[in-house]
Amino acid sequence: MMMLMGGGLIFLLLVGALLLVGLMGGATLLSAGGSNSLERLRSPEPPVVGGDDPSAVRYCSQCRQPLQRGWAYCPGCGATLHWE
Repeated sequence: MMMLMGGGLIFLLLVGALLLVGLMGGATLLSAGGSNSLERLRSPEPPVVGGDDPSAVRYCSQCRQPLQRGWAYCPGCGATLHWE
């Protein structure tokens, strides 16, 4: 009977240690890059409309992917691009 209780205690300690390591790893991943990528998704940079600077980055109005002048279609969503 004591052996079963000892085995159960060891099992619970192992499960607790694995859970703790998993939580610490998840928190590390979130603090390393998760918040930055979430912030990027939440507030995308506004598109540059018109303007005289040919080197200015322009974005697709549908999927917000950066575009290069001369492209006819957005490589992200396939939308037809209209250059001003």
